[in-house]
Amino acid sequence: MKVTNKRETGFTLVELLIGMVAGIILLGSLYIIFKAQLKSYNLQTQYISMQNNIRIAIGSMAKEIRMAGYNPKGTAFSTISAINTANEYEISFAYDKNQDGTIESNEIITYQLKPNDDLDNNGIADNGATMLIRKIGTNLQPLADNIEAIGFAYAFIKNANNNQLAYNSTGTNKNIYWAIPYNNYWYNLDVNDDGVVNKNDDTDNDNIINIANTGIPISYNNIRAVKIWILVRSEHPDNSFIDNNSYVVGKYIITPKNSNTDKHYRHWLLSITVKLRNMGLN
Repeated sequence: MKVTNKRETGFTLVELLIGMVAGIILLGSLYIIFKAQLKSYNLQTQYISMQNNIRIAIGSMAKEIRMAGYNPKGTAFSTISAINTANEYEISFAYDKNQDGTIESNEIITYQLKPNDDLDNNGIADNGATMLIRKIGTNLQPLADNIEAIGFAYAFIKNANNNQLAYNSTGTNKNIYWAIPYNNYWYNLDVNDDGVVNKNDDTDNDNIINIANTGIPISYNNIRAVKIWILVRSEHPDNSFIDNNSYVVGKYIITPKNSNTDKHYRHWLLSITVKLRNMGLN
C-alpha cells in the first residue's frame, strides 16, 4: 500500500509576527489620526463656545446701551442723569423703557464684571476670569462667564452748544478722542493720534496706555458713543498651548504668556462701538 504524505498548511511564526507588527502600526496610525481629529474638534468647540458667549453678551449690551437717554415724553430725566457712571470698567445708564415719563429702579442698568471679582476696579478679573454682570438696582444678572477683562472708552462733544465730537486738534490726523475719565477731565487713549487704540499707545511698555489729558472737563451728558472691549478665555487650559498674543482692553495691554496661570488658556477679544442715538435729543 502506497502512503502519500500531505504537507500541513498555515502561517509560520515569522509570518504571524510580521502580521502583528503591521497591525500594531496600522492601529497606531489610526490612533494618531483620531487623537489629532479629537484635538481639532475640542479646539473648534472651545472657540465656538467663546465666540457665542461673547457675541451674545456684547450684542445684548450694545442694544441696551444704545437706548441710554431714551425719553419719549421729555420728563424722565428731570431728577436723574441719562448716564450715571462712565469709567474704564463700568457703565451705568437709564432709559424710559415703559415710556411713562419717569425712571424706575428697573430702568437703571449697569454693566460690569462681578463686583467681588474685580476689587481693584480696573476691569480685569482678579482670579483669571469671572462673570459679566447686568445690574438692575441691587439685582445682579449673569450675562456671560469666563470673562477675563472688560473695558470702556467714550466719544463726546465739548459742550452742549457744539454737537461735533471732540477730536485731537493738536494732532496730525485730527482723530476723535476715545477717552476715559480721570481727575475730573477726559483722558485720551489714542495718544499717538493714529485713529485706533492699540499697544503702540503704550509708550513706556508697561502694559498700560499712557493716557493724555484732553483738557476737557467731564460731563456724562455730552457722551455720544461708547467703545466696548471684552476679552473671554476658554473654560479649560491646554498645557500644550501657550497664548503669545497681546490684547488691548481699554487702557490695558493683556499678555497671557506673562502669567503662569493664564498662558495655557485660549482667548478671544471682541470690540464694538455703540452710538447713543438718544443722547442730546432732550
